[in-house]
Amino acid sequence: MFVKDIMTKSTVVICSSTTVEDAIRLMRTQQVRCLIVKDGSASAPYGLLTEEEIVNKIIAKGRSPHFVRVDSIMQRPCIQMSMNTPLQEAAQILSDTSVHWALVMENGQPVGLLSLTDIWMKGHPQGLSSDQRSHVYTIDDKTRRQQECHVT
Repeated sequence: MFVKDIMTKSTVVICSSTTVEDAIRLMRTQQVRCLIVKDGSASAPYGLLTEEEIVNKIIAKGRSPHFVRVDSIMQRPCIQMSMNTPLQEAAQILSDTSVHWALVMENGQPVGLLSLTDIWMKGHPQGLSSDQRSHVYTIDDKTRRQQECHVT
């Protein structure tokens, strides 16, 4: 299985100087979890803005998305890979770099996005080793303790 088999093909581009508030609005309107960020007139992608960046760098820190620009919180540099990259290799790249999203490029142009969630939901079980699949942890809401669940 290859990246092209499971990647998200619809992409949305945003300018790096846009406010996070406007980016959130665009993400909701377009129903996407990641935006490709370009720097003004540059033709090459500059970075990625994901839900994770918004949650971790804006919401969790009590910052106002109205005053923060996309370029101050985006994922940069963005990991890039070919649509012909084997899925296991793509999963390893994302794992090794601790990044959740990669930009899929072909002939110097963005053709899609790949996320760890894509690998899990669409590429499972190839994207994870049997050891990774066998141990899933949940948080018990009442005790706030981590509990191990075995998955077959």
